[in-house]
Amino acid sequence: MDAIIKTARLLTQHPILLVPSIIFIIMTFIISFIFLQVNNLLGPFLAIITNPKIITQAMQSMFNDQTNIITFMVSIAIFIFTQVAVGVSLTATKYTLIKKVLDKKKPQLWKSFIEGHKYIIRIIWIKVILLSFVLLTIVITATLTKNIPLIIGVTTFTWLVCDFLLIFRYPHLFIKNKDTIHTLINTGYITIKKTKYTLKTYAIALLIPLIIGIIFESGLSVFPKVTHDMTSMMFLMLLGLYLLRTLGGIIIEVWRDVFVFYSYEQRNK
Repeated sequence: MDAIIKTARLLTQHPILLVPSIIFIIMTFIISFIFLQVNNLLGPFLAIITNPKIITQAMQSMFNDQTNIITFMVSIAIFIFTQVAVGVSLTATKYTLIKKVLDKKKPQLWKSFIEGHKYIIRIIWIKVILLSFVLLTIVITATLTKNIPLIIGVTTFTWLVCDFLLIFRYPHLFIKNKDTIHTLINTGYITIKKTKYTLKTYAIALLIPLIIGIIFESGLSVFPKVTHDMTSMMFLMLLGLYLLRTLGGIIIEVWRDVFVFYSYEQRNK
């Protein structure tokens, strides 16, 4: 409980920790808007939001000729590459800021952005390795059964096990500054050596965001969905609520990262 309160206090004292995640959301919106505009998909996209039943008709209008398909494939490749590049860069910036805060140093956004670049390739490799385990699980399970719920269940279980065993992967990477393989091996060793402590940390880091997320979603469920005949005032109110939910999600996500970093540093105390 002390760690939860202390890390929450660190977050309130250093709101700059939220900035990389906020920038990522803004960049995602801008990149998505450009992607939709380039492919003339903004109209169909808005139509689907207000009336999901027309999704089939909207999708058919998107690909009515070969030129549209080629443009779409090229732009989606650029979209994915840009999203990954922006996402990993800002993730490295966020973790560098967290490390500075825990080291009681002044967190500076631009300086952390520059310093974080040396971790980018290693972050990508860690994500690729974890994703490979998940994809391998899907392939193996899918060859043994066609039961979709079972495939989803086994895949989810595999991800949770990997995430638990390697929960300290990013704190170890940024604090010890090791290569990818050593980071994963050492992180797994820490989990095995301190299983009870790691399990407690993982349970808190998993359940608190989950519970708060359910509360947020339950609160939003009482409001009506976006429709084409909705009044401007109601639309603005819903937009404000969804922005509030997004900000809340960012706060919880960053708190979780701070908590995991803090727990990693406190593991031997």
